Amino acid sequence: MPGIMDRNQNGFFGIFWKCARVGERLSPYVSLCCIAMAVSLFIGS
Repeated sequence: MPGIMDRNQNGFFGIFWKCARVGERLSPYVSLCCIAMAVSLFIGS
């Protein structure tokens, strides 16, 4: 599967490839934000 994604680095599907790479690098920060949002929802209600 990684080989299929890596050959689509250019053109229209390159946008999805770039978004996937950014998502891989930001995942710890995104998960922390989700946890913080869940805690704020529980505390706020």
